[in-house]
Amino acid sequence: MTGRGNIRNLEGMRFGRLVVTGEHKRVKYTTRWKCVCDCGCVKFVIGTDLTRGATRSCGCFQKELVTSINKARAIKQAPT
Repeated sequence: MTGRGNIRNLEGMRFGRLVVTGEHKRVKYTTRWKCVCDCGCVKFVIGTDLTRGATRSCGCFQKELVTSINKARAIKQAPT
């Protein structure tokens, strides 16, 4: 049996900050899922990226991380 017929339904599941709202489209052996991030952005993600933890947000987490690191550096380097 091919893997095409038994695709795991991820709808309603949460992966990090993303909640899967539905299937977007299938191309060959990959399925893209429509996800909504906690920040409100919509992102289309390949199912295996969700299940293996490669994608956990729309990109907002990375932006927050960089911002917090830059703030910490600015405080550390500020003259006293």
